[in-house]
Amino acid sequence: TDLPPILSQFSIKHLNIEGNLFSSFPSCLLPSKPYSRVVGEEARPNHILQLQTLNLKHNQLAFLPDHISRLRELQVIALSGNPILELPFSFLQMTCLRRIDVDSTTEDSLLFPPQGSFDHSATPAARVLGEVRRA
Repeated sequence: TDLPPILSQFSIKHLNIEGNLFSSFPSCLLPSKPYSRVVGEEARPNHILQLQTLNLKHNQLAFLPDHISRLRELQVIALSGNPILELPFSFLQMTCLRRIDVDSTTEDSLLFPPQGSFDHSATPAARVLGEVRRA
């Protein structure tokens, strides 16, 4: 199951796809290229990349793709109710990320890059990851 590709043509700031039983990250949220090209037309920006809040609660996601960092405006991601055990290293590149919502049971087993492999004060995302890790 996936979201309709046309979704990427809309300027969406907040997306709630809670409880849809997705087992993989919806592909239209992260196109393989930052801009889509149409034959005979100039490259157009993918408007979904302006997403600020993404609610993925209660799906079946076991992992997030590394190129999730293309969602450069993302501030909040809700992951509770998913069997995610590890967050991608690319989360550290997400300078707008302010909050990651996970289950209390997931927090205990959630893996990040090793504690010494990055400076928790270097970016807002690193601080968020450090806070979840210490919770």
